[in-house]
Amino acid sequence: MEYVFYGVIGLIAAGVAAGILVVVGRWYLPASVPNRKTFLFRCARAPFLGWVWVLASWIVYSYILGLVFDRDNGMSTVRRVPMPNGYTVGSISYAFGYLLGPGASRVEEGPNSVALITYLQESEPYLLGSRFLSEPRMQVPLIYDKKFFLVNTRSHNILRFDTMDELKLAAAENGVTVEFGEQWCGGLWKVYSRYHPIWFDWFFPIVSLTGLVFLAVSLLLRARHLHGEVLSASY
Repeated sequence: MEYVFYGVIGLIAAGVAAGILVVVGRWYLPASVPNRKTFLFRCARAPFLGWVWVLASWIVYSYILGLVFDRDNGMSTVRRVPMPNGYTVGSISYAFGYLLGPGASRVEEGPNSVALITYLQESEPYLLGSRFLSEPRMQVPLIYDKKFFLVNTRSHNILRFDTMDELKLAAAENGVTVEFGEQWCGGLWKVYSRYHPIWFDWFFPIVSLTGLVFLAVSLLLRARHLHGEVLSASY
């Protein structure tokens, strides 16, 4: 839905920009200019070409981001990002996340992975949080069998607990303070947001702006050229 929303917003913005450019073009160039209609058509077309360019830039950015850097583009409920310690944190929905250790590839509960995470806390070199044993359904009351976990990212050891008290005791033995309580979810996006930004994120704004500036400059130069012809013809 996010893609559709921003796509529609882009089309509306392009339509508004096209109308403004046509009005300015009519005001700037007299009706007697021979190529005035062609220029006004370019004014109306340019914002939509810009929208297509931005969309193409986003698609290329997203493809390279997933293929080369193994992470999503940040506009999906299915997100993932690698961490420096070899682990990957991601989500299967807005509410549930997962943690994959080195060598793990399937999003499921396993010896080197944790699934259906509802809360995630990072206290290097540990990752701890809460999870569900099975994915809750909306028609079922919000009473589920919540469990807890503590991951040592150096030894790749995962400890699982039935109660919060057991987690707090194990965390304290390792010098870690549990910073969350019995809240339903949270923390996952904080960890995700910490590791998601990379230098390649500049690709999309730079390429997009370059194309838009090129369109704007080409229109401006064409307008000045036609206006110059009008001034020359008046002498």
